Amino acid sequence: MRRFGLLLLVLSVVGCKSTADLTTKNTVEDKTVVEIINAHNDNIANFSTSFIRGTANYNDGKQSQNVGLDIRIKKDEIILINIKVIGLSMAKIQLTPTSVQFYEKLNSRFYDGDFDFLSNWLGTDLDFYKVQNLLLGKAINSLEKERMKVTLEEGLHKLEHSNNREITETYYFEDNDFMLRKEELNQKNENRSVIISYPTYQKIGESMLPSEIHIEAKSVKNVQLKIRYDKVSLDEDLNFSFSIPSNSKNIITN
Repeated sequence: MRRFGLLLLVLSVVGCKSTADLTTKNTVEDKTVVEIINAHNDNIANFSTSFIRGTANYNDGKQSQNVGLDIRIKKDEIILINIKVIGLSMAKIQLTPTSVQFYEKLNSRFYDGDFDFLSNWLGTDLDFYKVQNLLLGKAINSLEKERMKVTLEEGLHKLEHSNNREITETYYFEDNDFMLRKEELNQKNENRSVIISYPTYQKIGESMLPSEIHIEAKSVKNVQLKIRYDKVSLDEDLNFSFSIPSNSKNIITN
């Protein structure tokens, strides 16, 4: 339960709801790196708070587990995740720009620290904003800070680093709306990689948000995490209360 609960951090609809299947279409014309990045950033959902209810499936080849998820986001400030099994709350996770807190009820254990253990597991540096980007369908890393090159691949705009690095990042964008279809992060020296895919999106008011998120992490053990958003609402008055039970024991992650 501990490992599954921590994994969900790498994650980490009410109103007008429509689902868009991102089937690959023929690209009309080439676009520059700047055009693609600007168009992608223009698509990012604009809200103060978001409530997401969904499900997640975890599979590492040896075990598979399905859980329910309640995700509350106060943009750029707090992400609160409630993990449920057969409708009962089993674990809670709170992320802020400066901390990670987690507790699970079954064994009365908690963690209070930073993002280091997630970064080590995923093979790429993580922080609050990268997890938030992952949940919202935005490129996990800031594209403006990187020197990228653009090509066309199977009707998608493909952005990748033009210089050699220990970690190679590749992003695939749709041509018609520049929504992120897939991103790949490869750590060559340690033979680790993660692929984050967004098969479908949904329109909530004027905002586009993922309907599904597929995460595949490969290292010594291959892990798959599939998240589905069943209900999403924006800009509601949400409760972000969180406290670690006093009888919980500290989880040692080292």
